[in-house]
Amino acid sequence: MNGEYAVLNILKNNAAVTLIVSDRIYLDEVPQLDVMPFIVIEESDIEPFSTKSGASGADHDIINVFPYAATKKELKNLAAAVRAALDDISGTFNGIVVVNVMFRNQSSFSEKINNRKAYAKDQEYQVRVKA
Repeated sequence: MNGEYAVLNILKNNAAVTLIVSDRIYLDEVPQLDVMPFIVIEESDIEPFSTKSGASGADHDIINVFPYAATKKELKNLAAAVRAALDDISGTFNGIVVVNVMFRNQSSFSEKINNRKAYAKDQEYQVRVKA
């Protein structure tokens, strides 16, 4: 579906998010040696939206949003801004009609990126787009 493109558009046009990451919001992978903080968006699954009258007319896209930052404090602020931008939003974003975005869960992790420690969150959202 198009849930990841809607999420990308929402985040790229949210002032609180772009104040923190500027334009460093990516689908699936980050350019090598990019600076933190940044956000990576991935589609992880599609769940059918069941109907009683036949095939699913719309699906739920399961979208993972990964905010990355160099410090835990910066990560906390970025993750909160991402959630505020996405949770319970609906509308038309870059031509994609979003019925609803729902926050599902979040976990934290850290990893080395280009020999630097990075703090990150894995935020999962259910995105229902109109077919």
